[in-house]
Amino acid sequence: MTARVGKKKTTIYDVAAAVEASVSTVSLVLNGDWSRYRIKEETSERILKTARELGYSGVALKACKGHSGALLMGAAAQKYGMFLCVQDLTCPGASFLHSASLAARILGVAAIEGNARQYCPAGNEGWSERYPGMFQITDGTLGTRVLNGPGLGF
Repeated sequence: MTARVGKKKTTIYDVAAAVEASVSTVSLVLNGDWSRYRIKEETSERILKTARELGYSGVALKACKGHSGALLMGAAAQKYGMFLCVQDLTCPGASFLHSASLAARILGVAAIEGNARQYCPAGNEGWSERYPGMFQITDGTLGTRVLNGPGLGF
């Protein structure tokens, strides 16, 4: 992910230098993996805040990388007024429902991107019959209102 500051693109290297952290640490934070790799909350918050100040404008939440991390990154992005979307490109079936459930429950998520429905249709068998509005898209929207059970809703 890069962002523009004036005429120059802000890179992950710029953020790492500004916060005096390794590029890999900044990458883990910006990809929502900070809690899984035990990066301190204070460090991840400093990185996210600095990235925002340098021009980063959004966060792609990825449930496939961990539910807790996605929730925490969603909260941090909300705190700093960043664009939020859910992006799980390789998650069919129940995994896609997990991602959609995040999108339905986190305020401010603008979009969900999930291509596995088209590319891995066998992974949706059984799920597409139970939740057709989630797997058979006709008007560009997902029918997340059906994810209304306890927990993740399905």
